[in-house]
Amino acid sequence: MREPLQLLIVDDSPDDAELLILELQRQSIQVQWQRVDDNPSLRQAMAESWDAIICDICMPQMTAQNCLKTVAEIDPDLPVLIISGTAPEQDAIELLEAGARDFISKDNLLRLHVALRREILACENRRAQVRAERQVQNQEAHLRSLFNAMAEGLYALDRDGNCTMANPACVQMLGYGDPKELLGQQMHSLMHHSDIDGNPIPISECPMHNVLSHHLTEEGGDQLFWRKDGSHFPASFRSAPLREGDDVTGVVVTFRDITKQCAIEQNLSQSEQRYRNLFEHSPVSLWEEDFSAVKSYLDGLRRDGVTNLVQLLENNPGVVLECAKRVRIDNVNHATLALFGAEDKAELLANLTRVFTDESLDVFKVELIHFLQGSLKFEHEAMQRNLLGEPIWTQLQISLSEDAKESWDKVLVSVIDLSHRKKAEDELREAKEAAETANRCKSEFLATMSHEIRTPMNAILGTSELLRETLLDNQQQDFMDLLSSAGGNLLQIINDILDISKIEAGHMELETTRFSPRQVVRDSLAIVTHRTKAKGLKLLHYFDDCVPYHLMGDPSRLRQVLINFLGNAVKFTHEGSISVLVRSAPKEEDQITLTISVVDTGIGIPGAVQKEIFKAFTQADTSITRRYGGSGLGLAISQRIIRLMGGDLTLKSYEEKGSSFSLHVPMQVAKHPPNHETELPLTGRRVMVKHDHPIVHLYYEETVRCLGAIAISCDNKYALERDLELISSKEGRFPDLLLIHYDGEDLDRLRQTLAHLRLRYHTSDLPIILAGALPHDTLDFFTEMGIILQRTPNERDLLIKTLIHTLNQREQEQLLVQHLNGTALHLLVVDDNEDNLKLIQAFLGQTAHTLTMARNGREAVELVTTQEDPSFDLILMDVQMPEMDGYTATRFIRNWEQSNNLKPVPIIALTAHAMSEHVAMSLEAGCTTHLIKPVNRKKLIKSIEHYGSKRASEAY
Repeated sequence: MREPLQLLIVDDSPDDAELLILELQRQSIQVQWQRVDDNPSLRQAMAESWDAIICDICMPQMTAQNCLKTVAEIDPDLPVLIISGTAPEQDAIELLEAGARDFISKDNLLRLHVALRREILACENRRAQVRAERQVQNQEAHLRSLFNAMAEGLYALDRDGNCTMANPACVQMLGYGDPKELLGQQMHSLMHHSDIDGNPIPISECPMHNVLSHHLTEEGGDQLFWRKDGSHFPASFRSAPLREGDDVTGVVVTFRDITKQCAIEQNLSQSEQRYRNLFEHSPVSLWEEDFSAVKSYLDGLRRDGVTNLVQLLENNPGVVLECAKRVRIDNVNHATLALFGAEDKAELLANLTRVFTDESLDVFKVELIHFLQGSLKFEHEAMQRNLLGEPIWTQLQISLSEDAKESWDKVLVSVIDLSHRKKAEDELREAKEAAETANRCKSEFLATMSHEIRTPMNAILGTSELLRETLLDNQQQDFMDLLSSAGGNLLQIINDILDISKIEAGHMELETTRFSPRQVVRDSLAIVTHRTKAKGLKLLHYFDDCVPYHLMGDPSRLRQVLINFLGNAVKFTHEGSISVLVRSAPKEEDQITLTISVVDTGIGIPGAVQKEIFKAFTQADTSITRRYGGSGLGLAISQRIIRLMGGDLTLKSYEEKGSSFSLHVPMQVAKHPPNHETELPLTGRRVMVKHDHPIVHLYYEETVRCLGAIAISCDNKYALERDLELISSKEGRFPDLLLIHYDGEDLDRLRQTLAHLRLRYHTSDLPIILAGALPHDTLDFFTEMGIILQRTPNERDLLIKTLIHTLNQREQEQLLVQHLNGTALHLLVVDDNEDNLKLIQAFLGQTAHTLTMARNGREAVELVTTQEDPSFDLILMDVQMPEMDGYTATRFIRNWEQSNNLKPVPIIALTAHAMSEHVAMSLEAGCTTHLIKPVNRKKLIKSIEHYGSKRASEAY
């Protein structure tokens, strides 16, 4: 019994309660107590933990009966003792029947402590018993759950071999529907009665049942168990005795179906047989070899203290020869015997020294080094001999089995006869040299012709351009137009001929770079816009929503093909429209097929010549050439470019209705650049998106988030000013940018809101982008307030450019202000390129920094080391320069600083090398950090601020 006792006293008299406590204390019982006198207080107090309740029989606001009823509802085990001055015996009986543990008269309080101790102990015993019973129930439930959840079948037998229990897996595997079908049955006669041929198995031979006689655990993996329906399956089992003291009262058996395991073993056996057949009958020479003795020998050398086995093999031919002697050849196939001219394996093995050449030992050494370095495969071409001494050019392929990479006991060597291939290669080399000579002559001829034609054409076209600037009459102006047009057409033909020649010679190379397909289309449309306007044609374009915003490929060649499509469409369309449709279809992971179609309402192409249209120098008919001009090379070049990209062109055309030319190109979707090279352009910026449309805002927010910014979405629940106040009070500042969607309604209210925002909240430095179809007569009003307008927000790449430009411009302004107010530093800029020096001067022109220029590393070292007082706060060091590179110059400066006990000046390496090893080289030379060209102005200024200001502050 714990002390102090926790007692709840139900009594309307504080004095009587005190009297009870004093009586308990006289009996040396320590008490913590609380008094209540009505039912609500009692219910509230029952939330605490009490050892017992002492209740007065009658009170103004409640009775003992009420108290007993409430306690029974909340904690029936809690003992309640009734205290009464004078009460009829019948009342006492009724209260005891209602649940009171004792009835004590106030005249006999000496009995109180005895009754209290007794009832508290009894309560503790009852509760302990309940906990024990509950624990037993939980353990039984847990064991039952495990029993039912077992994947293996489990059953138990009594001394007579009859089933006493079976789990669900056992019932299911044996094909029964209910455990009751097995209980009391002799399991041997149900499931193990006969072998696969139907011959009976005596119960005395049943390993599961025999445990009852010899009392030892048995297990096995090849028994045949029978199901209820007469089918059977192979099983593994474990049978263990059940004991009660020294007596064995039964057996528990677990088993599992090994049908799949048996099938795997059978498949392995069949696979081994197939391998043997393939090995023996392969047309390629195959050798099965065992290198385990070699491995043991090398391991022994390592144990003897050799730390570098590779170096040992490279410098000691005797060790290599010793290893070769330890190779065991287990088998060779028929093709091997035929290749080397041996009658049988014994003859070949007895004459191996005649097969191998002096080079063979070197090849074997390289093979061993590959295995030591963890490689499982090795290939090499080598000269060998057959038993007649005739040379054989062979390709050796040595493979170490994956499961033998530790023991080296399974090595497969294939020897491919290259004699015929070598002869063919020699012949091909001679033919290739002849073709290259002819091709070189062709290329030289084309280059010469191009030069010879371009030289006078340059004078002709230049002269015509000068003549245009003189006073000409109408006829002369027509002659000049004809001259310029003819000259331009001739140059295009020359370019087409050179392109087709490059493609045929295999000299056209495609680049792979990140680009925007939307930008490629816009650039192409811009080239033909003036021509379509002159002919009165509509120029339309459409991008499917699923077209990625950036791809990897060759944008210039893609643009060339698209311009050719558009040029033809303009040339052959006299009225109507020209449309560009851009779609994409997913292929696999980050691969798509990009489709760009140019659809016109022109003259169309006859069906009979559509298949010929992509051939070089081909047009629909000769009248086309006479009427419209051209070489007929454009589509041929376009098709070959697209095929170089792995795609193709398609054509649909109807005479007098129009044509549709489409390119289909596999493209890789561009991923975000790695963090160490370029982070997302707006990472960490906070953009508030104010919208009034349940769907459109998702487009804006997705665009903002794809740039790395945090999108704060605000609908029209509150006014714009209230949203800004809420954000400011929550985050301590306004967002970095406000993006407002305008849907064409209530323009006057929008004007008033933005004007009020600029005036009241002093937000002149808060960038605001207003996106939507705004009327022309409102543009000046918004731009005067410094609001950026995006009138075509659905063109996502334009919206992205606007977001990036707006926020970057703001940051540049803030950064410039910080630098104008910051520490003036003396910088040494080292670069051999005058353009780079001018660029750094332009970047830092508006700061307070002083710049000193050096054109190579030697000049930089002289400027630093000849100063009496180190005057440079920071050095910007190019890496690749004449006379002395940046690495060497940095080492000279660091050594000079160390010898003169000077603090190192921060040196920021500037280089076009972006590989990680070049970064390591800069840091190893002594540079403080490393910036990769092209250098972003913001990043350069931040780096100067970070490293230079710290250096300047340390100097004072």
